[in-house]
Amino acid sequence: MTIYRCPYCAVDTGGFRSLWAHIVKRHKLPYDFDLVLAEAGDRFIVKRLPKRSKEARTSAQSLALMQSKEAPAQAPSPPKKPTGVNRAFYVMHRGDALRAQKHTCFYCYCPLQVGVATADHRIAQAKGGKHSRDNLAAACVDCNGLKGALSEVEFKRLIKVPQAGASLPLLRAWSRRRTWLATHRATRRLSRLFGLHYDGPSIGRN
Repeated sequence: MTIYRCPYCAVDTGGFRSLWAHIVKRHKLPYDFDLVLAEAGDRFIVKRLPKRSKEARTSAQSLALMQSKEAPAQAPSPPKKPTGVNRAFYVMHRGDALRAQKHTCFYCYCPLQVGVATADHRIAQAKGGKHSRDNLAAACVDCNGLKGALSEVEFKRLIKVPQAGASLPLLRAWSRRRTWLATHRATRRLSRLFGLHYDGPSIGRN
């Protein structure tokens, strides 16, 4: 057990709480005094630090305020998600978009379930995009995170024809898009061949 020594009467006490109670009760000191621990062999000696004057505290606060003003501006915080009633409409619009897209990602056409679908802003919030239905599309987590602040047209062009030296996540989105486009087209052709109805996404000539 660590033993603490009183800085006033050199009496050894038990734990730090015992030392605190001893100082307050024996020496009648207020609870707001400053203490610092100094290791001395197998014991800790508690020393009292002098209080800073009011002028010193005021000057230190002024200096900290000046430094904070001179510090470079931080990056803008990410857009906040809607709450309350707006959140309810946000979730409803995401579900409507998912049903309109036949439960596939808006960008890579991979299958999506309600629990894993995310609401992507076709015009990013950073560029003034709203939470309205016509600006929300259901997308997978990978495409939503990869798109960032890009517009819908820019991101679709990017994953359709990746540039040289593209990142691995972008190449994965490109590969995922090609794979699921081919899958949906083949399934639609087979369904027509056997007289079945294929309720898949309308991909056109994408």
